[in-house]
Amino acid sequence: NEVAGGIHDDWKHDKVDSAKKRAIYDCKDYNDFRMRVAGCTLKPIHKAEFNAPPKFAFNRQVGSRSAPDEQTEVTPASVRGSASLSGSRCKASAMRTGREFEREMRRCTSQEGKVALLQELDGEACGRLFGRELDAEVLRQLLIALDEMTASGDVPPDLGRSFLTLLATHCPSSVSVAASFFTNEEREMIARLLVRGGSQHAAGQDDVVRICAALGVAP
Repeated sequence: NEVAGGIHDDWKHDKVDSAKKRAIYDCKDYNDFRMRVAGCTLKPIHKAEFNAPPKFAFNRQVGSRSAPDEQTEVTPASVRGSASLSGSRCKASAMRTGREFEREMRRCTSQEGKVALLQELDGEACGRLFGRELDAEVLRQLLIALDEMTASGDVPPDLGRSFLTLLATHCPSSVSVAASFFTNEEREMIARLLVRGGSQHAAGQDDVVRICAALGVAP
């Protein structure tokens, strides 16, 4: 249910936050940092447990299904993904913290969902959600979604540049910290977003310089 899901999300956030604070001091690169954070919620397994019988009987109810249950139609993943874009989802502009945005973003099952979520952001929302802290992995996932969607033509080509302008204008410090973990490949992706649809964007040269300075990309 929703309460149990919220408790689990809070527990996971605390574990990830602690792992980031420990890893930031001795990681060799961003990939090492990302792998440590990704595995922080895994439970260590003792060598005696490898060949031990499972502690839980999985699929124990499969054999006792009733006829109506067997005929229940399974909702395709594509339909579930589109349902997350309905009005039942919390509007990004109404969120109060970056944790709420991250939680909502991870519920999106497609790149379209992530782009639709960030399209709800304005300058005031960016400053409120990301002004103090912006998770590097959250920013990377958003940029990947923007890169794929603008390249395919499913969204306006200058959407990525508009989003970067909001970040560089309203939360430059947190964006700079997050971008410091990026690899050269990810910085090239930022450069593509700046170039793509540049002629259609109203941002001037000063805005481009501000974006490059905040994200560590050569103008």
